[in-house]
Amino acid sequence: MTLPFDRPLSRASLLVSVALGLWACADGKPAAECHFQADCADGQICVNAACQAACDATHPCAAGERCEAAGYCAADTDGGTGGSDATVPGTCTGDNDGRISRAEFPLAPGVGAPFLSTGIEAVFQADLTGTDAAGGLKTWDLHTLPAGVTGTSRFSALFSPADTPAAAAFPNADYVAPLNGSPGLVAFFDLTATELHLLGVADVGGTFTKMVYDPPVTVLRFPFGAGDAWDTVTTSSGAFLGASVSVSETWHTAVAAAGTVSLPLGDVPALELVTQVDRDYGPAGFTRTETSLDFVSECGGFVARAALPEGATGVGNTVRYLELLQPMHCSADSDCGTGGACGATSFCEGHGTLGDALGNPTPICTPNGDGQIGDDEMPMRAGLSGIFRLNDPARTVTVDLAPHDVAGVPTWDFRADTLGTDDTRETALDPGGFWFSNQFVDATYVATLDAATGTMAVFRRQPGVLLLLGLASKTPQDTLLIYDEPVPAMKFPLKPGDHWTAQTSAHGLLGGSQATLVLNYTFTAQPAGQVQLPAGTIPVIPLLIEGTQGVEGAPFVIGRKTYLFLAECLGGVVRVVSGVNEESLTFTTATDVSRLTVPRCLSSLDCDADHVCDDGLCLRPNGDPDPDAGVPHDDATVPPTDGGVPPPDSTHPEPDANVPLCDPRGDGVVERADFPLRAGLVATFRIASSDGGFPVDLHGSPCAQGTCWNLAGPQDGDVDTVTELQPVVGTWFEADFPDATYASVVDRDRNWLGVFRLTDGALQLLGTASAQPSEMETHYDPPVDLYRFPLHAGDHWTVETSQSGYWSLSPITTSDTYTIEVAAHGQVSTPQGDFGALQVIARVAQQVPFTIFGSNTVVHTFVSECFGIVGRVVSLDGETEPYFDRAGRIERLAPAN
Repeated sequence: MTLPFDRPLSRASLLVSVALGLWACADGKPAAECHFQADCADGQICVNAACQAACDATHPCAAGERCEAAGYCAADTDGGTGGSDATVPGTCTGDNDGRISRAEFPLAPGVGAPFLSTGIEAVFQADLTGTDAAGGLKTWDLHTLPAGVTGTSRFSALFSPADTPAAAAFPNADYVAPLNGSPGLVAFFDLTATELHLLGVADVGGTFTKMVYDPPVTVLRFPFGAGDAWDTVTTSSGAFLGASVSVSETWHTAVAAAGTVSLPLGDVPALELVTQVDRDYGPAGFTRTETSLDFVSECGGFVARAALPEGATGVGNTVRYLELLQPMHCSADSDCGTGGACGATSFCEGHGTLGDALGNPTPICTPNGDGQIGDDEMPMRAGLSGIFRLNDPARTVTVDLAPHDVAGVPTWDFRADTLGTDDTRETALDPGGFWFSNQFVDATYVATLDAATGTMAVFRRQPGVLLLLGLASKTPQDTLLIYDEPVPAMKFPLKPGDHWTAQTSAHGLLGGSQATLVLNYTFTAQPAGQVQLPAGTIPVIPLLIEGTQGVEGAPFVIGRKTYLFLAECLGGVVRVVSGVNEESLTFTTATDVSRLTVPRCLSSLDCDADHVCDDGLCLRPNGDPDPDAGVPHDDATVPPTDGGVPPPDSTHPEPDANVPLCDPRGDGVVERADFPLRAGLVATFRIASSDGGFPVDLHGSPCAQGTCWNLAGPQDGDVDTVTELQPVVGTWFEADFPDATYASVVDRDRNWLGVFRLTDGALQLLGTASAQPSEMETHYDPPVDLYRFPLHAGDHWTVETSQSGYWSLSPITTSDTYTIEVAAHGQVSTPQGDFGALQVIARVAQQVPFTIFGSNTVVHTFVSECFGIVGRVVSLDGETEPYFDRAGRIERLAPAN
């Protein structure tokens, strides 16, 4: 069995926020309120909505202070590491000429302002296109958040590179800005006389993330005005939470328009910048496009910012993130950030510290590279998600689990496209949203175990261990297996050579029936090495999981082997699962291969609309489960009774078209020669199904042909579906059914097949199998004779058999009794026309051994000479009457489209 551990990785992006206004906090009591410089007297500057005494080259600050770029005095804490162009002493006075010069962009350490910011839980509408105004200008109304959209006030400040240990990697940096939505990560900027450059991104300590742009990204080019544009083609490379990353990027920035933007602060003259970033993750084969809008003001810096939905390439009114400059009103010192103070006029004085601006500078997980995975190096909780590359579920793949020496390090190479090309997001979900939550009250999260069947594994994370509590289905009342003793799926610290076993029983529902399973696990941590992935090269410890499951009291046991390649802080970066009952520890054929595609998020804008980026991890704040939860599978447990037989309008005709496949006599008897079935035959059936059932008349009416049945009329929900008899040769289960004649779909929702053998004396049901490898397979012992030739009215027989195998990755054993009678002959009307037919009634009683639980189903099939099955009516579950009056499903032959 596969244990679905967290893969807490998401897409990487370096789309940074430098949305910091110039209205910085200053020491001293404000003299008067202001919105713009013109509101203040000569010799004063508007700082944080208050007029403050200005400083410049002829009006120096006192000892121990420096003149900030904003033109006010502040304590000198820079340490001298900033670039020489970072500080431009003197007040900033805009000339309202529609262009922003370097002197009108005085951002530097110490500058900060309050912003009203939305979350990214949902996409919403906002006025970004604006309204045309006189003189070729535009106006944008962003004075408040759109109706129904909530936001939070956040003080944002620029800091000196000296405040971050990662500064050594960015010697030219002039200031540092926090990455919105990603606590613990900051962006480094170089502000020269002609351009603003983005140099890279790192964590505050510079210990686990360090991404450098080469060349730096040109964020702004001075002076700029409406109509200007510039591009940067660059590469971002380095380490991100243990992964080696290299991303090719193209940044295109255009100054789209000039005008006035209405903000919570007031009306601000601004330029609208549109930046589109195209990213290519190289070997990962993964590309992304992101577009953002920034409003930049003379002397005010970035006063508003909006991020468009992923993939957007132009300006629209659909937004996934919005940040607006607002006045710095306060009611307490805490409103102004750590170290700030709320003045007598309810405006902030002083600015907050690094820790406050970042929210929480301590990363959620910091790998130390010590060759083992510590308890704090494996974060696991609901909301963690990642993008992984999966193999084609319809085919097995060849894998190489033997490590190869690369520079003295054992290495596994999982980069090849032959291992799969389908990218998908895998997320750990909150158990509280599922129908089984009351059965696992102390669960931490659930993870999808088998997407095709909707089976999920339930986990509890506690200090030192990850416990597997049980299994459950998304569909209510289908599967719920609660482990008597939780299984320790991981133990921490995990180091090479660790070994443990676990045995338990599981009780509950399996496929809607009561079952008891016996489970045995063996866990072995293999020697450490590294994996080469589409995301880069990552140090790992392989964990081998050997699991077996059996139904209590039954001899049939299924087993699987799983390799999880675990990395510090990243969780499982590769999962490789064997086929059923694989014996070799170094198997070469896998049914499931999952590989990390791209590194984690660097900003919340990298996550889906219902996630936020928290220290490189995309978290789902509300923990909602998969929206498909609770959707039942149609006709999922009805045993096949008809052979899945279409009429012989084959796409593969016999070599000699002049020789008839079958010559009907119309004598009410179906001989073996009247049943010319083989792989390749196709037909169209009109199918209707209902959980509540719909009326049906199976008694029929006396007529000249014997008994006449009418299945031609329309039913609610009718759908025409093409049915094909498929060859068994070439399927993943071919070797298990060497004498099968064909296979045909018996469960359309799950794409499960019945496997049939046609002999001279009977059509036999040998077993069932999933179309996808190793998802489900059962065998009947003895095979079930569905039809015995020659077939004529009055025939009846009973077959007692046992069905054993595995279903939804769990073993299953049932005792089945098929009671079959040929009830009558006559004529059946279908959408395709009228056919002479025999009415065959099959009553199927299915019992789960050693329990009182079982099910009953009655199926009517109408068998015609040379056409096989032309109609099929299935009862509701639990039916025992042979001539029921409400059907759960009706299938009848229909014209081909």
